[in-house]
Amino acid sequence: MEALVEIIVAIATFIFEVTIHALVFVYLLLRAAFSATYRQKLSEHWNISTWKRVSIVLGIGLYSAALVFALFVWIPILTSSDQEEAKQTRSSDDTIQIEFTAEEIKKLKETKEIEELVDTAGEFIKRKLEERKKAEQDGSAE
Repeated sequence: MEALVEIIVAIATFIFEVTIHALVFVYLLLRAAFSATYRQKLSEHWNISTWKRVSIVLGIGLYSAALVFALFVWIPILTSSDQEEAKQTRSSDDTIQIEFTAEEIKKLKETKEIEELVDTAGEFIKRKLEERKKAEQDGSAE
């Protein structure tokens, strides 16, 4: 049990640290975009040696990986609450489910042109909706 808790804590810590690095990377990108003195400083570091260039490219790669990882973690978490709220607001009565019989499916498969397929499927759906309305009216009349 302790090992499981340690693993969960380690994963949470990793996600937290990667998120911090992703935020630092966004800050550095914004700083490079809007600060001429910072761009000059980066240019000077770039021109010092090949190893500085390698370290800059490696740093950008690692920070980019951290940003991508953080986005993959946080976007589903943040959007899942929106999806749950949307599911709760929608009721099951709003959706209409129509199931075709085997004969109707066979007839749809036999149609060769799209216009015929649309017309045939439209007729089936209209008929099913009318049958449902009649059944609801009969049920409410009783």
